[in-house]
Amino acid sequence: MPSIPQSQSEAPEPLDTTTNFVSAADRFSLNQIFGQLCDHGDLTVERVAEGLELLEGKGSDKEWVREILLTNFPGRLYLERGDFIDFVNLYRRHRHAFMVRMFREVDTDGSGTLSLDEIVVLLKRRGITPVMSCVERIFREVTGERELRDLSFKEFVQIYDLIQSRAGFSDQDLARLKKVWNRYDADGNQVLSVDELHLALDWQGFAVDPVEVERLALEVGRKKGLNQHEFLTFMRKYRDFEVQKILQFNQEKRRGDEEAPLEGTVSFVDLVGLLKEIGYTDVSPEVLQECAALVHLVSREMAEGIASFNPTFTFDGLYHFLENLRASHGFANEERVDLRHAFGRFSNEQFSRSGFIEEDDASSSAPEDDEEAQVSVLKLLHVLRWLGYQLELWQVVEKMDSIRMVGSAYLSLEEFLRIMAKVHQQEIDCIRKMLDDDKQVVPNPLGGRPGSKESTMSHEVPASDQADESNQITARRLKRVFHHWGYPMASQELVALSKEFAQGSFSQDVWGVAQVLRRHRKKVRELVRKNLGFHRLEVEFLQEAFGRMGATPPEFKLKGKMLSNVVRELFPGAERDQHERSRAHWMLKQVTKSQGNCEALEFQEFLHLVRLRLDLSTEARLQEEHRALEVLKFVPVEAAEWRIIFHKLARAEQSATTGGVLTQVSATPVLSYVAVEALVSSIAGECTESDSESLQEVLASADREKKGKLFFWEFLTAVRALMESNWHNINEEAQKLVVDAWAAKEVDALYMNR
Repeated sequence: MPSIPQSQSEAPEPLDTTTNFVSAADRFSLNQIFGQLCDHGDLTVERVAEGLELLEGKGSDKEWVREILLTNFPGRLYLERGDFIDFVNLYRRHRHAFMVRMFREVDTDGSGTLSLDEIVVLLKRRGITPVMSCVERIFREVTGERELRDLSFKEFVQIYDLIQSRAGFSDQDLARLKKVWNRYDADGNQVLSVDELHLALDWQGFAVDPVEVERLALEVGRKKGLNQHEFLTFMRKYRDFEVQKILQFNQEKRRGDEEAPLEGTVSFVDLVGLLKEIGYTDVSPEVLQECAALVHLVSREMAEGIASFNPTFTFDGLYHFLENLRASHGFANEERVDLRHAFGRFSNEQFSRSGFIEEDDASSSAPEDDEEAQVSVLKLLHVLRWLGYQLELWQVVEKMDSIRMVGSAYLSLEEFLRIMAKVHQQEIDCIRKMLDDDKQVVPNPLGGRPGSKESTMSHEVPASDQADESNQITARRLKRVFHHWGYPMASQELVALSKEFAQGSFSQDVWGVAQVLRRHRKKVRELVRKNLGFHRLEVEFLQEAFGRMGATPPEFKLKGKMLSNVVRELFPGAERDQHERSRAHWMLKQVTKSQGNCEALEFQEFLHLVRLRLDLSTEARLQEEHRALEVLKFVPVEAAEWRIIFHKLARAEQSATTGGVLTQVSATPVLSYVAVEALVSSIAGECTESDSESLQEVLASADREKKGKLFFWEFLTAVRALMESNWHNINEEAQKLVVDAWAAKEVDALYMNR
């Protein structure tokens, strides 16, 4: 709390020495706090302020604390229990006098009431800048009334206390910020460091200014970090810093301009450019317009395309605009609705169903406001496929690992939206770099470390095309973008798209290309949804397998005894295992919706059956992988690099060999002992017969099912064992080669061969 100004000419408000400001309930709480903080029956004066803050639930004025201790407890190093209660009573007397003085400071007519506008002015003088909408919500919370009116002194104190304890935030903001605090106070030490503040700001969508973060952290808290209340104060100050920076830049830019808006305001047209100045780059015009329209309670449809739509923003308006912008995650409302629906659809999915199947009872769609809803790695893959993104499971795992909480195997809705924001930003970066110059080094959307070779792809444009392509979106440029994101396009389609750009259907810039890419993704996803998440090559393989099982034109169905081929292929243990046989029978009934025995199976039903069977086994393997990675303690970047290598080799081996249906379309491939030995030998060098034998022992030990092949987590188990024993001096060689060579060299080939 701000201390009483000492330079004021008028006399301080006299203390109320008759009222006892400590109630019986307060005494009970103070006794508990004293017992919690005392040392051998006494409380050190250094911890008095801490005890006061525990009672009040907000920060204390350190000057008042020092003044009371010096005046009433001179020379004391410790306070007894009764002294501590007396101290709190004295502190509250000082505070009451201070509140009376503040109230009279604004109540110039002596009416004994204050308007909400006057309260906002007073709070700003005291260093708190709540927006009016927040003050109005707190007014309704305190009074229980909807209609706004002037406030009495008692109501003013209640509102002031509430605003101060929340650092100027609304109750909704407070709940959100407490979740952020819990997320980044994962070690439970009750403080956030400067590095953790960086992460907390980035998580919320702020443009992070490292210099300002460090300055505010020192101003608000202590060098060892910020406690929860200090974190709230820090967030308010950083929020205010962004708004004030925009206003400052705007004032400097428009200095001398007679048509400039009033001081302390900024127009929408100017705001678009000013956002880049404070670090908010790559926001689409559609999203900017939508955020502005929401501030001024104008629908986006009304504002869209209106050249005169140029509202002016005050401090409060800028605050709400930036809040809307951060909450958008870079997506327009229509896209956010689509994302939430896709997440809800698969978060409520059971293994017996598939979110790709439209259920009559709509049970495959979870409520969109379910804050407890979560998705696993596999379900995240399905969500992305449902939305039309062409990604493999290992790429999804990498994105998930960069966002989810340590130790968690699932993603919340908020974490999912953050992942999608990252994917969206990668897409915009990719398009921009591909459109810029003749030769570009473009971040790979599939992952990889920034700056490493796996995170880049090169594209060259012949000199003969430079003049034609300088300012136009051509078929060549579109081909690079679409191919980069896994959408092969026929030449005639690309030419038709380039004509649409030439005719003005889309803007000749990044946002025009992003719009076309989004439109194409919607087309792709319809086919993917029809195929239950399987991509084109997988569907072709499954059609061939369905034919080999006995399905022939024109019906292309499996009937009677031919159904046993399906059971034998998808449920290999069903002949001996009653449980597996029952599962096969039950799943067949699910996909065919038959009441009795299944008598025929169409190809679409076969696809559904494969999806259910595959998901059941994949989910179990991924859970096992998660548990194994927690035990193995690989650094995330190490695990990601090994994952790239493993999946490249496993996919190559999978395509070169014949196998069962589930093996060929599995999202969790396996790698043979031979391939693993070839890999480690290429790293550590040619090994002796003795080395080879010891390697085989390590591989057999990691292979739990003794199948002669390793899943990824079994592969990592073997790698960890080899590293711990430093097999064939592998540690030194791996450090040289794995990080900088293998992962970098193979990821491009993996993407090109996908």
